[in-house]
Amino acid sequence: MTPYFFYTLLYVLIPTICFASTLKEYQELRFSDAYSIRLRTDVSLKEQQYAVELLVHATGFRITQPHLKDLYRLQNLGKRLGPVKTQGVALEGVEGVEVAEEGHVGGLRELAKVFQEGYGVDLHFNLSAALFSRAAQLGDSKAQAHMGQRHALGLASPRSWSPEGIRSFHQADEEQAILNYYFAAMGGNGMARMALGYRHLRGIGVPKSCWTAATYYQPVAEKVADLSTRPEALPLIERIRLHVQSAQGLQADRQREVVQYYQYSADKGNVDAQTAVAQVLNFGTYGVQRDHAQV
Repeated sequence: MTPYFFYTLLYVLIPTICFASTLKEYQELRFSDAYSIRLRTDVSLKEQQYAVELLVHATGFRITQPHLKDLYRLQNLGKRLGPVKTQGVALEGVEGVEVAEEGHVGGLRELAKVFQEGYGVDLHFNLSAALFSRAAQLGDSKAQAHMGQRHALGLASPRSWSPEGIRSFHQADEEQAILNYYFAAMGGNGMARMALGYRHLRGIGVPKSCWTAATYYQPVAEKVADLSTRPEALPLIERIRLHVQSAQGLQADRQREVVQYYQYSADKGNVDAQTAVAQVLNFGTYGVQRDHAQV
């Protein structure tokens, strides 16, 4: 390789690499701003529309056929943030719509949710399905879990949907459902792990195996147990009252499981669990001997 060729190659590659890096950072910034708005509950319609603008820009979403009047308004929203030139690819299953080939994957998923929820825009279930499919193909674990469910129900194709809702059910594709669930579970998605755990427990489309089911269930259970130690981290539910009367009718194994769960939560600092364990030790219920010294 001659020095002239080497420097010429650098002259071509460096701007390309810098542009790609800058574009990724820009898309990530747009997505982060949109996602922070999406997480809030007290959001005005104007703020919702701004979040959509950010997602449109992060994903390179655009309309290629101006006669699609109902979607064209969304393209104009994206334009207000300034143009970004990216290579576009057609969105499979939807006429006249494309997204950036290097668009933000999480942005595709959130934009799919936007059209599914009518968040600042009109409902477009068929467009939502196409965006979920694209995000899943690019490796987003949440989108993969979502597509796993759609394949299992026969609703994976955008052609199953009209803008307003379900048009028709197609044949369920168990292989694609399991494949999407598998990759989503490998990506740490709790819903996919629960789905595969249940399928292995019952032998639905996969070999029946309690051991394999447990390996999928365990990480989810550990996460829930950890969240239970944080105030307001989980939805408010009525906890089991641990006193003498409530112990009646429970089998010994079930009693031990309940006590172990509360003991684990108590050790993690959960005040409610500590109170419950103290009640057990005070009354001597659930197969635990009374021990006032530990109360």
